[in-house]
Amino acid sequence: MGAWHFPLLASFKLDVFWNCASFQEMEPDVALNYLKYVNESAQRVYLMAKMDGKTQAKRKGEPGVLVPVTLEHYRKGLSNFHLDSMEDCYYPSGRPMWKGYRESVWHRKPGF
Repeated sequence: MGAWHFPLLASFKLDVFWNCASFQEMEPDVALNYLKYVNESAQRVYLMAKMDGKTQAKRKGEPGVLVPVTLEHYRKGLSNFHLDSMEDCYYPSGRPMWKGYRESVWHRKPGF
């Protein structure tokens, strides 16, 4: 789904929204913009992300992000959700996946 399609989510009720290793590549305001649609339309959410944020750039134009997206940003963006579980990511072989990446599963709070 392209970024320009996200506003379409406002008119859908999704069973599961799935995102893998992309929100931490953004600045918080961009990630939160995407999550506002998810927060209203999904019943469950799966995220695989670097929950402590991507490497912070020393200045604009350098590698990294200016402000890392952290677990607190996900909690804010998914305010209608409860975090069910969060675990380190592993390959099927049992070897740890990318350092610092975690899998999380969220469900919609009753009444939202």
